[in-house]
Amino acid sequence: MDFIKKNRLLISILGIFLILLGGSIYLLNRKIEEQRTVNEDLQQKIEQRRNLWNRKPFPSKENVNRIHDFAAEGEVLVGDLLKVLRKGSLSFDRVSGSSCKALILEARRRMTELLFQNEIKFPNKFQFGFERYDIRPPDDNDTPIIQKQLKVIEELIKLIAEARCQEITSLRRVEFENSRDSIAPSSTRYNPTSAPLLSMGNDFNNLDLPNYIYTVMPFELEIQGDTNSLRAFLNALSRSSYIFLPRILNIENERKEATTGKEWGTTKSSSQSAVAIDKSVPLQTGHVPEGINEVTRVDPEELPFVFGEEKIKVGIRIEWFEFRTAPSKPNKHKK
Repeated sequence: MDFIKKNRLLISILGIFLILLGGSIYLLNRKIEEQRTVNEDLQQKIEQRRNLWNRKPFPSKENVNRIHDFAAEGEVLVGDLLKVLRKGSLSFDRVSGSSCKALILEARRRMTELLFQNEIKFPNKFQFGFERYDIRPPDDNDTPIIQKQLKVIEELIKLIAEARCQEITSLRRVEFENSRDSIAPSSTRYNPTSAPLLSMGNDFNNLDLPNYIYTVMPFELEIQGDTNSLRAFLNALSRSSYIFLPRILNIENERKEATTGKEWGTTKSSSQSAVAIDKSVPLQTGHVPEGINEVTRVDPEELPFVFGEEKIKVGIRIEWFEFRTAPSKPNKHKK
């Protein structure tokens, strides 16, 4: 006891040292255990990676090179395709309103002469969609788009003349001039991330969104002719240097009811052809008009004729696609 009393301070220091030493040893053991656990996990990951590598889950160098070659060839093909599509693009400088009106009058004269030469009827004082400029010239800022529309309309009139349609009764273009911000009227209504320009519904507007590689400009026509002229016109649209897409097509037959044989007897001089019916052929079961007994012979003069060529009225909306020119790439080496 006397020893403890005499060396109390020393014993206290020794006790504190032992406590600290024990704590240090405990912490050291914990860190050693944690390091061992981490090393085991690391070795396990290394082993997994080695197993995966031995299984060779990645493409061979030959396949990688082939993929790169295919990608390069695809990029060239897409570039060539866009070059072809951009051939139908139009670009015009801004001119004065009076100069643009003179261009409209000159184009109207050419289109009128073309319709006359091909004996195609059209309304008196037909303005080809530019009626609003009959009195006052267009605004200078609108002249580039007006010149585009004028060029496209002149192409459509040329195709109508080549198809030998009988008459053009109306032609409508988008009058974007009604609004100053009409160069991209759809930008406030369409979300470019969710609705492509093709899903335009029945809206009759120019569609011009800057993040698309093309714009859409619709035109509406009403023409009259026969089925052959309509077929020729649609085929001509596909052969044009411009990219046209018929969006809406309404066809109305001029004759509402079928013609009977008695009526045909008074019009046999017509150029239209009819299906001949032999009086000696009995009526076949399963092909009997409603209300007629199948064993009764039917006078062919009372049966309707089916004409091969009918005069039709066609309302059609045509969309012109203009692909933007390729943006110039910045020079990375330019300081």
